[in-house]
Amino acid sequence: MKRKSIILFAGVVIFGFGLFNQITDAKSTTKVVNQYEYYNHGEDRDFVSTGKTPLYSKPGKSKVVISTKSMKKLSNSKSTGNVFRAYRTVTLSNGQTFTKVVSMNGKYRGFVKSNGVKQIKTLTNVDLSNKVQGQLVTLSNVKAHPIFESPSYTQYQINRLKYDHVHDKDLFVIDGAVKKTVGGQLYYHVTSTKDKMINGYVYAGKGYLDNQINSSFGGLSLVAR
Repeated sequence: MKRKSIILFAGVVIFGFGLFNQITDAKSTTKVVNQYEYYNHGEDRDFVSTGKTPLYSKPGKSKVVISTKSMKKLSNSKSTGNVFRAYRTVTLSNGQTFTKVVSMNGKYRGFVKSNGVKQIKTLTNVDLSNKVQGQLVTLSNVKAHPIFESPSYTQYQINRLKYDHVHDKDLFVIDGAVKKTVGGQLYYHVTSTKDKMINGYVYAGKGYLDNQINSSFGGLSLVAR
């Protein structure tokens, strides 16, 4: 009977010790205490890597998705596909903040420390000269240079507009221009002369220059007046 009591007591002690460890571990677990959701579709959700920290699978100590070295390479990238779109920023109980991001090309996804990314505007407006504003153009190759709702990889999951009835010889008017902040590619905003609902951005190469000799630039061709 005495032997059974000793065994029972020992079992209680071991169980109690294990329970204590569980409680201690639970108390030491880092938790999310605050989060900010990026609901809108604007440019305040766009970031580029600073190359200072890795990209993790979860906030806090977790699997490294992209090493610091690779994030450094992304920080020098000239491709807007490597710009990050933010979902939310979370603050942990240890004071660290992480932002959940996905690259515009969908290749990379995870959490990065707040100092691992910096906010940018993906596009910069470009003033059009009187010579370019209102210029009539056609699409030189719809398949190679389609009309985009927003220039490629400057908005997440917004690529080309699918106008099945748009043809290379359809007339458009140039009425705006933007440049990608990353890479510097120029896009002209064009609107159909037949249907103003058909409009968007087309890659414009170096643009229409004052000393233009070739009638084509990027995905557009000039129409003689």
